[in-house]
Amino acid sequence: MTRAHGKVPLVERDPVNKGLTHESALAWARFMYDEAYFNDQMAAVDYWGVFVSQLQKQETAGLTGSFHSRAMEDAIKRYSNESW
Repeated sequence: MTRAHGKVPLVERDPVNKGLTHESALAWARFMYDEAYFNDQMAAVDYWGVFVSQLQKQETAGLTGSFHSRAMEDAIKRYSNESW
């Protein structure tokens, strides 16, 4: 897999439940979308595109709590030094 030109986002977590902050989850979803697009992985482009869309809708509606996703945690493990 080839890395896209994008910078790996920061991992920001809710101090209470350790979920990703909404802002961090959205940054990671956008990053993973870009990575999938760059690597011509269309199924992953669709998958991460849905994540981005849902997170943007939540932000527009003012729903910006913490976010838990196994797929997102797996992506963070692949692209960052954070280990869970």
